[in-house]
Amino acid sequence: MATGENGPDEAARPTGHDDTIVLDSSDLDMPAFTQTPEAAPAPAVNDFPSPLASPLGEKATHSRESNEKQMPPSNPDNPFADAAYRASVAARQTEERDADDEHSLPRFRFLASDMSMASASRSGSVRARALQSLREAFTPTQPKQSVKLFAGRRRELARIVSAIEEWKAHVVIHGERGYGKSSLANVVVEIARQGGITVLTASCSSEITFEEMFRGFLKELPLPYRGISSGGTNASRREGHFASLLPEGSFGASELTEALRHLTDRHVIFRIDEFDRIRDVDFKNQLAEAIKNLSDTGARVTFLIVGVAEDLDELLGQHPSIQRNVVGIHLSLMSEGELTKLIKAGERAADIQFEDDVRARIIALAQGLPYQAQLLALHCGAVAIEDGVKRVKPIHLARAIDHVINLAPRGLERSYECAFARGDMKVAKSILFAAALSPCDPWGYFKVFDLAKAQRSLGTDVLSPEQIQPVLDMLSEGTAAPALLKSRIEHATSHYAFADPLLRAYVLLRVGRESGLI
Repeated sequence: MATGENGPDEAARPTGHDDTIVLDSSDLDMPAFTQTPEAAPAPAVNDFPSPLASPLGEKATHSRESNEKQMPPSNPDNPFADAAYRASVAARQTEERDADDEHSLPRFRFLASDMSMASASRSGSVRARALQSLREAFTPTQPKQSVKLFAGRRRELARIVSAIEEWKAHVVIHGERGYGKSSLANVVVEIARQGGITVLTASCSSEITFEEMFRGFLKELPLPYRGISSGGTNASRREGHFASLLPEGSFGASELTEALRHLTDRHVIFRIDEFDRIRDVDFKNQLAEAIKNLSDTGARVTFLIVGVAEDLDELLGQHPSIQRNVVGIHLSLMSEGELTKLIKAGERAADIQFEDDVRARIIALAQGLPYQAQLLALHCGAVAIEDGVKRVKPIHLARAIDHVINLAPRGLERSYECAFARGDMKVAKSILFAAALSPCDPWGYFKVFDLAKAQRSLGTDVLSPEQIQPVLDMLSEGTAAPALLKSRIEHATSHYAFADPLLRAYVLLRVGRESGLI
């Protein structure tokens, strides 16, 4: 297949062919470190669709004898009516036939694609090449490594570029798991290097010390980057890197600042990943002091810190003295438009096409979570490729949903099953499912009245706030089982969110599947 700089060559595709993929080159326009980025409009709050936008009427039941009689009425506002249900029935029939065949065994669906692209090309296996491209396009378990596969987050990216280049500030990217923090950091690194900035990266562990991390960083900075002569005779200059300017034993923020104050010929970004794993208070105190000292001296150094946290104090500790030196980027759920761009970017890279209806349903099920959108897209595409097609249809999504449920992390499954092991938890499960469908703020928090809206969309009995509140509190406390929700008080009103954002997506799929709603 002919390819261009930005993906598959559009001219190489036959006009009018069903598998034609329309390119959107605007997805590749990124802020750069050599120009002032224009402020992008703020994303709309929670504008992704609900997978159950209107009541379904009678609950669908699955039967091998009378599938047609049990079809729900046509409802264009409900993305899971008609075609999705038919696809689910067909998928279940296929699985039942397979189960009846004693010779039918599980297969390694991605075995061939574990080869490199070069090996796959030499092998001549079309399926191997297609699966490999798909896995490189949709990476739910790995951050995006290329600008070409990155989509959305333009507003946040523009803020980061401005913070580093114009405000001379340090940047902290934080938020929940699965929101795309590392992918955003990777894009920042790529465009920074394109702008001539040196970027060094380190990942945290619970054992690493301040001295170990920054001695490692400075060993990667050769002395010619200093604005002073490196031709002296002392040992530190002969060793050839900035770490040689540090004391041989322990050191702190003051010694680090002194070593870096002569860095005058270029800018350096120290990227620190997984900072939430740091538990050492002294490490956080030393880092805060280094941020303040380096900012005060005008050193050409920026810290880019990435970690799981709801606010800066949770991640860095309480250090009021550095508030003016740090820009926090709190990642929110993605909008419908951002998820659409994310999936389309993967389609172009994998040379595969999702039908509009399938793409819309994936977005509805993802509920703003880029991890979940990529996970469903990956499995949808894999099922389609196994069927020998490159156009993903509702039947492929139905089978992919079952794969995603069955392959869910054991921790999610265990938390869910422990919480509902008792027989009197039917109402709580119904409320939790409604919570997964509730309108929420950009960070996944909802209120009791939001949950009531979701109950109405399900066509079930709407409980009063007085009935709902104790159940939500019980699911938040985790006294008899792991807490499924977390809560906070704002303006004298309780707000709730799933303790793990991945659990929200799991509940939506599992309960929806068990109840016949998806």
